[in-house]
Amino acid sequence: MKANNVITFPEGNIVRRVPKPDEDLGNTFAINKKKYLDTLTEHYTSNLLHKLGIHGFTINDEDFIRNYAYTVECLRSTLYQSIGINHPLKEHVDKCIEEIERIEP
Repeated sequence: MKANNVITFPEGNIVRRVPKPDEDLGNTFAINKKKYLDTLTEHYTSNLLHKLGIHGFTINDEDFIRNYAYTVECLRSTLYQSIGINHPLKEHVDKCIEEIERIEP
């Protein structure tokens, strides 16, 4: 007796995934790390901005916003450097630190 409710396996529709080369995998890791650090940066800087507003700082001032954006990017650059990812602000921050060390004994 043959059952009429048996579905045959669709062998022609099997998709085989080809593993990515190591370079692609490394790029994927770097992208994911950057996304993670961007999320962390956004989270903590948003919380800090909110707390500064609660403490009476005028956080809606255009100069304050511009300076705070600079601070946010400095933090992002620091976090990127901590895991070996380059950030465009790195060279600028290094020059600023050198100048501060030159001025201060």
